[in-house]
Amino acid sequence: MSYYPAFLKLSGIPVLVIGAGTVAERRVGPLLTAGANVTVVAPSHCGGMARYFDARSLSYQAKQFEPSDLEGHRLVIAATDNSQVNQSVAELCDTKGIFCNVVNDADRGSFICPAVITQGKFQVALASGGAAPVLTRWIKRRLQSVLPDKLNQLQEFSTAHRHHVKRTYSEPTQRRRFWERFFSVAIHSDPSTYSDTYQTLLKGAQPSVVTAQLTLPSENDDLTLRDLKLLHSADLVVGDLDDLKQVDELLRQDCLRQTSQVYLEKPANTLGMTLILKSTT
Repeated sequence: MSYYPAFLKLSGIPVLVIGAGTVAERRVGPLLTAGANVTVVAPSHCGGMARYFDARSLSYQAKQFEPSDLEGHRLVIAATDNSQVNQSVAELCDTKGIFCNVVNDADRGSFICPAVITQGKFQVALASGGAAPVLTRWIKRRLQSVLPDKLNQLQEFSTAHRHHVKRTYSEPTQRRRFWERFFSVAIHSDPSTYSDTYQTLLKGAQPSVVTAQLTLPSENDDLTLRDLKLLHSADLVVGDLDDLKQVDELLRQDCLRQTSQVYLEKPANTLGMTLILKSTT
């Protein structure tokens, strides 16, 4: 089964959590952070959940789940230690058109909760469709170890200067190239130097057109890291139709695609990098 990845705006949205154990507690925290109006239904609760009750961050109903509890809720988390209850909740939600997550049982619910890395407004979500949760957590830890700890500051700086860059560079490709150069320098720098780096790059030369070639292997699994970087950096990719189809999912959405024949007759007008695909066959 394939899932559609999305970030939900839950501010003020009524969400029902059925169960109040440690697993339910891990779901409740992020829901409250997102601003959801959370109701918890369970006959008893774990010690960790008590802090939410004491702070009156959510509504708690100390009772067994009843089908009528679903009324008025847009999202449901089934987090009891009873698989039959969780299955019943999922089935009821399905009939009512309510999205339901069943903890530790991806097949029964209508959505899954990914592993998340958060730095301020910057979020990275990882999921394996419920097939390999341990591997997902391992990848999360690896990413956390390599991601810079200044992502929040970089995001705040770029947001504050976004309109200025848009006024300075009229072409989207120019703006993207500018920010790529800025981030490549700033990611290794102290936040106090961001303004100097920004001003220095603004005075630099405009992005120039660069042409590169890539010989495609028969399978994408054989692409090297250099190959993948070229594909992701390209602003225009030229090749035979079959070659374009092979790499389509590896290209940015704003990257232009042209067949070799069309390119020879009327090349697309684009700044940045043009990548010419060559087939091994």
